[in-house]
Amino acid sequence: MTDANPTNIQYEGKPHCSICLCNFKIPRQLTCLHSFCQSCLEDYILSRAKKVNELKQFECPICRSVVVIPRKGKTSKICAALFPINSILQSIGGDESEEVNRPCDCCLSESVSAAASGFCMVCEEAMCTSCIKFHQKQKVSKEHSFVSIEELTNNPKNSIRFDKGFRCQEHEEEDLKFYCKDHKIACCASCCIVHHRNCDQVLDLRRDANNLLNDVKPLHILDEMKIIENLLMNFEKKNDANIANLESQVQEMTNKIKEIRKKLNDLLDALERNVKSEGRQLCKQEAIRKQEENHECQALFNAIRNSHVTLETVMKHGSDLQIFIVASRMDTQMKSYNEQVKEKFDETETVILDLEFDPQIQCFLAQSSDIGRLVCRKEREGFPMSRMDNPLKECQVEMMEGVMIFGPDGKGDGHTGVTYLRGDQVMLTDFMNKKVLLLNSSYQYIASATLPGSPRDICVVDDKEVVVSLTGMKTLQFLCVTNGFIKLTRTVHTRYACQGIAPGRRGDIVVSGNCNDNGKYYWSLINSKGVEETCYQFDCQCNLSMTYVAVNSSCTRVYITVMNANSLYCFNMDGRMMFQYSPDSLRYPVGVATDKNDYVYLVGHESQNIHQLTSDGTPLGIITNDIPYDVYAICFNNNGDKFLVTSISIKLEQKNLYLFRVK
Repeated sequence: MTDANPTNIQYEGKPHCSICLCNFKIPRQLTCLHSFCQSCLEDYILSRAKKVNELKQFECPICRSVVVIPRKGKTSKICAALFPINSILQSIGGDESEEVNRPCDCCLSESVSAAASGFCMVCEEAMCTSCIKFHQKQKVSKEHSFVSIEELTNNPKNSIRFDKGFRCQEHEEEDLKFYCKDHKIACCASCCIVHHRNCDQVLDLRRDANNLLNDVKPLHILDEMKIIENLLMNFEKKNDANIANLESQVQEMTNKIKEIRKKLNDLLDALERNVKSEGRQLCKQEAIRKQEENHECQALFNAIRNSHVTLETVMKHGSDLQIFIVASRMDTQMKSYNEQVKEKFDETETVILDLEFDPQIQCFLAQSSDIGRLVCRKEREGFPMSRMDNPLKECQVEMMEGVMIFGPDGKGDGHTGVTYLRGDQVMLTDFMNKKVLLLNSSYQYIASATLPGSPRDICVVDDKEVVVSLTGMKTLQFLCVTNGFIKLTRTVHTRYACQGIAPGRRGDIVVSGNCNDNGKYYWSLINSKGVEETCYQFDCQCNLSMTYVAVNSSCTRVYITVMNANSLYCFNMDGRMMFQYSPDSLRYPVGVATDKNDYVYLVGHESQNIHQLTSDGTPLGIITNDIPYDVYAICFNNNGDKFLVTSISIKLEQKNLYLFRVK
């Protein structure tokens, strides 16, 4: 058998060229944003044309998109050098022991190759020693400052700052200044006038880059890149395992033949030799084919990883504008990446060797010398489902209506808690008047009940029972709701004063509140019998603040807001903190809820917005800023297509219940 020597995809912190699969040496970036070593690109261009000086365009080795050579070059070396250097990959992907070798941009424009020694911070061009001297002799440029090439290429922050990658692809000398939301493309002033003059949404990139980041979501792009990288790593591991298994399968068949050798003697000896011979040849062929597939897989992996590292570096060191430009470009690449990975998984075949014996073997022994054969079957598993098939997207939310809710006495303020019941009935807490209100599906008053204390939060236990937390009391009040009537039933006492409550698994209740201690807060799990099973404490930098709580659908994570800490805390069911969410755009968080997809929704009381996160704390954005002041609680209906937000406003004619629809 031939020994398979697969090269598994491994990433050691530096990006790799997708052609040579080694660390980058002078990475050149094509217009499709894929980068390759200059020498690799030279060889590739040379392989695509009989006469290089007649070559005008070629296909990218990764995405197969057409790349137009900026200017005519006499040799493949000059053609490759016409593409800009990817300074980001150069700064993070090169070998520190190697000498930095960047060509002079001025000499290159004259088709002359010379090593650059400095970079003009004003003109944004790399120059050799001679060009620098000439540049400093000119009246208009003698005051320009320079940085060394070593300082430029070994520092990612400098590389991003002086990178030429943020130029218009159609007009190479113009910077990207605008973004057309209609066509989802960044453009220069010339493109804006020529191609986008009739578009409705053309934004100034420098002014609106921060807001545009909410649309691109670079964290989500990184997340999808990680998914693809893992799939490609598993793809190669599977192929390598298949190659190794082919060897063992052949050996297993050999052993099977030996077990019946006494009966079949010469015929089985011949079959054994045949199996070994064909098996060796087949393993060799399949090993070569699989390794070719792995090489292609690794090339695609490196391209994605390069994009990944580039985006991470820009996000860490770049401005909002730079982050947006890089992220928006890479966002367009994700469809191509997904299609290529899907194509690889759909087309790859798992080779299975087996030995088939004819059921009438005794008959064949008497009549034929051919009693068996080597069979090669190939199976396809197809592309595995992942989050790429249903990528995370920010919800579109619209406020449908606002309602004024009053109790039987004409009062109705301080609605700090809300929950949906079966049939889209709604129950509200009336904090000021120590009541709960029952509303029909049209949000009209049906009934109310007076409580022994001021209710803070409310949640459903089952089809008939709800539970209310009583502020300042170590008590949970259970209520029975049937046929439009509300009846107080049992009470459950807690270790500390309870504020936020949320339904757990099979009648369990999760309660949150403060411990009347300096910065100490807690959450506990109370079972269906009213017994506290667990209680966990955590520290915040504020005292006696209000808390709300929510639990995901699988009851594995608990989300707690601490209002004065401006934070959301997430814990697993063992009390270990998973993450803390405290953006500057969130002020005084109160109500928190999860939808049917386990996305987390967080109401900012003072910031007057609603934040959306994934279950693991990845921000999806602010889904609406169109909510009134003094908002508090939030809850989703059973279908998950709409939610309510309450207000505690006591102003006359101020609506205190708002309905939102999720598109």
